[in-house]
Amino acid sequence: MRSTGTVPGDIVAEVLHMLDVEESMIDTSSEKVEAFRTAGLRLAHAQDCADLEHYPAIDDAEADVCPACVAEGTDWVALRRCLECGNVGCCDSSPSRHATAHFRSSHHPVMESAEPGEAWRWCYLHHTTG
Repeated sequence: MRSTGTVPGDIVAEVLHMLDVEESMIDTSSEKVEAFRTAGLRLAHAQDCADLEHYPAIDDAEADVCPACVAEGTDWVALRRCLECGNVGCCDSSPSRHATAHFRSSHHPVMESAEPGEAWRWCYLHHTTG
């Protein structure tokens, strides 16, 4: 699409950036996942972020649905859980981006993946993973 010029370059760049962020947050190491879930440990991250360190692990990190998507009748790609209040929202690869919308309305800084086999966190304030 980029080479044919059918989609504006800034749109392509934004989509590629979002995909890069999503990819950087995926952790496939089952050992780290198990350690995170059972011991409440946080995964190492490149930058120190007090917000990432502030929240304890959630035992029921997996979620089945994005309630806002269900209410709207839309689909989601992956789910995120707010560590401040437990709200579940869909990721930025989803059409409605409910996790980011939750951050913008609540200012709760840290989301955690609610997907099976993923154990990472994202701080919206410092744009860092943990």
